[in-house]
Amino acid sequence: MSEGVLVDCNDEVAHVRLNRPEKKNALNTAMFDGILSAADHIRNDLPMRAVVLSGEWGSFSGETISGGKARRPGESAKPDELNHEPSKDEPP
Repeated sequence: MSEGVLVDCNDEVAHVRLNRPEKKNALNTAMFDGILSAADHIRNDLPMRAVVLSGEWGSFSGETISGGKARRPGESAKPDELNHEPSKDEPP
């Protein structure tokens, strides 16, 4: 699991908590990977009936980090902000 994602289990309930206070729990690739890893661990190894996803330090997650820049939920990165070179079939 990622150090930005904490998992505690009790009474058949798994608590998955975002823990990146310096960034108000903004999601980045490592945290997405940590959430997916926690989900795999819970599904495959633990007899849980429910999962609660929450954030530590008074924030759930106000933003997503994409291409090194903070994004509000639903806001997309511009192609030039991503480390991405368009293919020959993509318009510039």
